[in-house]
Amino acid sequence: MKEKAGKAKLASPEEVFRITGCEVGSVHPFGNLFGLRVLMDRHILDSETVNFNAGLHEISINMDPKDMTGIIKPEIGDFSK
Repeated sequence: MKEKAGKAKLASPEEVFRITGCEVGSVHPFGNLFGLRVLMDRHILDSETVNFNAGLHEISINMDPKDMTGIIKPEIGDFSK
């Protein structure tokens, strides 16, 4: 696990669309499926679940953080201030 994450920033809506062809809000957290570098704050691993939607804003998906990291294989760092 990396101790420091450096100067990570969220992609702009324009960058997301250019890279994925998807509008912000329709891209799920599995950016690795698009060949994107995925970063995850280490504190998420302390959570019971990670919740997100997969295109339908009225239905949430709940996952164990360890299951999610096993699928995504993110770079884990300390992004919180």
